[in-house]
Amino acid sequence: MIHKEFECDLYLIRHGQSESNALPADRYSDNYDSKLTPKGEEQARRLGARFAAEGLAFDRIYCSTYKRAIMTARIMVEEMGAPETEIPQVHALREQEAPDDWRGKRMDEVATPEVRAYTAAKGNDYKPEGGESAREVERRISAWLEEELIYNPELVSRPVSMRVALVGHGTAHNCLMRYILGFDQRFIWRMPLDNCSISRLRFDNGGWQLISINDAVHILNDYKATTS
Repeated sequence: MIHKEFECDLYLIRHGQSESNALPADRYSDNYDSKLTPKGEEQARRLGARFAAEGLAFDRIYCSTYKRAIMTARIMVEEMGAPETEIPQVHALREQEAPDDWRGKRMDEVATPEVRAYTAAKGNDYKPEGGESAREVERRISAWLEEELIYNPELVSRPVSMRVALVGHGTAHNCLMRYILGFDQRFIWRMPLDNCSISRLRFDNGGWQLISINDAVHILNDYKATTS
């Protein structure tokens, strides 16, 4: 039973620009665990500065186990004035896994006619050899969220109001929002999330509500962040 006064504000935060993101758009990265670029670090600072300017704090912060998400989360909390914040690293929050033999190749080398045909036929269930389907991403991240937070009886049975941040990845967050909101699977690939953007959802005893998607105003505004 979910208590009538239980409420969880969930902030889905995509990592800042990574070395992979800085590559030409038509090429897969050869480094699945790339770090932030200087631009990505600045984006994370602006993210944290926004939260500080708004007087916002989180009850819990989790991040993916990839370097770009870890760096984003740590820079964010430092800018918020809470560098000692504990940030558990969660494997379930990782980005969709691509096959190793796709890495470093051009998109047209990867998206062969055969791959495009399989993708069109199977949709979210398409799983390249050595990779992961969008359905598998949705399943692992939603299962973790349910167990850790929204169906955790120690939390939801009490009058709790909490704010939680998940610092992770674009496709993984889109898969999670598909699970939460139930939109057509094709929309996953039509809903880009900018680096260091915020997507907000709220869960209470009435279920889920969408608050915002891809809010990245802090990337355009200074919020007293450095610009060097």
